[in-house]
Amino acid sequence: FPSIIVHSHGRNYNAEVVKPTGIVPQHTTGSAHASGAMPNVNADTTVYPPNTSTSGLSYHGGPLELTPHVYLDFWGTQWQNDPNGVVNYMMNLFNGLGASGDSWSTSTSQYRDSNGNAPAFTGAVLAGAIYDYSGAAPASASQSDIANEANFAASYFKASGTNVDIVVVSPSGTHPDNFPNAGWCAWHSWTGSVGYTNLPYVLDAGGSCGANSVQNALDGFSIVAGHEYAEAVTDPVPGSGYLDSNGEENGDLCAWDHLETVSLGTGAFAMQPLYSNSAGGCVYSSGGGTSGQWTGTIVNANGLCMDDRSSSTALFNPVQVWTCNNTGAQQWTVVQAGSTIRDFGMCLDINGGGTADGTTVDLYTCNNTGAQVWIPQSGGQLYNPQSNKCLDDTNYGGSGTQLQIWDCTANDSAQNWTLPAGAI
Repeated sequence: FPSIIVHSHGRNYNAEVVKPTGIVPQHTTGSAHASGAMPNVNADTTVYPPNTSTSGLSYHGGPLELTPHVYLDFWGTQWQNDPNGVVNYMMNLFNGLGASGDSWSTSTSQYRDSNGNAPAFTGAVLAGAIYDYSGAAPASASQSDIANEANFAASYFKASGTNVDIVVVSPSGTHPDNFPNAGWCAWHSWTGSVGYTNLPYVLDAGGSCGANSVQNALDGFSIVAGHEYAEAVTDPVPGSGYLDSNGEENGDLCAWDHLETVSLGTGAFAMQPLYSNSAGGCVYSSGGGTSGQWTGTIVNANGLCMDDRSSSTALFNPVQVWTCNNTGAQQWTVVQAGSTIRDFGMCLDINGGGTADGTTVDLYTCNNTGAQVWIPQSGGQLYNPQSNKCLDDTNYGGSGTQLQIWDCTANDSAQNWTLPAGAI
C-alpha cells in the first residue's frame, strides 16, 4: 500500500474554479433502492433501470482518465483523531479499485475518447495519500479553497493532467461548500490543471449520505467516493466527457439505486451501480448485461469500415464508410443483435425515420424507435423492419460515402457487412 505522508509546512496555491459536476444528492428515506449486503456482487450481471429517464451517455469530445490515478488528501490537523477509521477505509477502497478482481471499475472501459482509447485498469488506482497538517481545515471552505487544497496535493505529488483525481477529504465537523445544508454529499470538478473531488465527512450527514445503508456506518464513504471516482474517469473535465442529454454522468443515473456490496481484494465495500451504455441500464460489473453485446468494427465487402464522420456526436452526423483506422469512430457496439448499433453512446439511425430508398443514415440520440433497429441477416445484410429495407453502401462507393437504406437484395456487395466477432 502507498504510505501516508504527513505534510506540515505552509503553502499558497491558486486554482481555477470550474462549476462542480457529478453532484451526489442526499438520499431521501423511502426512495426506491434496495439494501442488504451480497457476498460477492462482482458475480451480479443484473441490469437495473436508471433512476431517471435517459437515452444514454453521449461523448462530448474531451479527455477521459485512460490510466486513473487517485491521490487522497486528508485535509487538516483534525485528522490526527480518526475514531471511526475513515483513513484506513478509504485507503483500502482505492487500493482495491483498479486491481485484480475489480470488475466494477471496468464497466467504464466501454467508453472511448476521440482517438479510440478507453480507460484501462492494470493495478490499484491509489497512487498516494497525504495528511495535510499545515493547519486546521477551514470550518466552511469555499469551492476555491477546496480547489487550492487540491492543487497543493497535486504539486506535492508532482501529479497533473486528466489521469489524476485528487480526493480532498475534509474532517468531521467542517462544512466544505456548505455541506450538508446544500443537500448534496460530494462533487467533482477541475482546477485548471488537475481533477479533484470534494469529499466531506459524509458520516456527519448520517443516512442522508449513506451511513448504515448496506453494512456499516462507513458505507457512505465508499458509495459517494465511488460515485465521484467513476464519473471522474469518464468526465474528468466536467461537461467534456460522457454525459446524457440532461448533463447526468454514469454515477448520477444510478445514484442510490440498488445499493449492494462490491467485493474487492482489500475488502467488501458498499457501492452503487454505474450506468452502462452497452447494457442500457445500471450495472455492477463490466459483464453486467453484456450477453448479446459485441463491440468492434463493422466492415463492408470493399474492406472499408463503417465510420462516424469526424468522430462527431452531433445529431444527424453522417455515418459513412472509411479506411479502417482503429479509432473510436469505428468501434461500434451491437446491442443484442436485432436491436441497436451504437458509437460514442449514439445510435445508428435512419434520418427522419424515413422509409424511401436512398434515405440517409446518420447518428442520433438513442430513442427506442424503429428507425434504430437493425437485424443481422445470414447473408451479411443489416435489415431495418420499419422501412423493410437494408443498410446500403451507396453505389458501393469509396471512403467518405454516406450510408443509406435500400431495397434488400441478395448477394449485393453494397449490403454485405461483417459485424464484430460473435454478433451473429
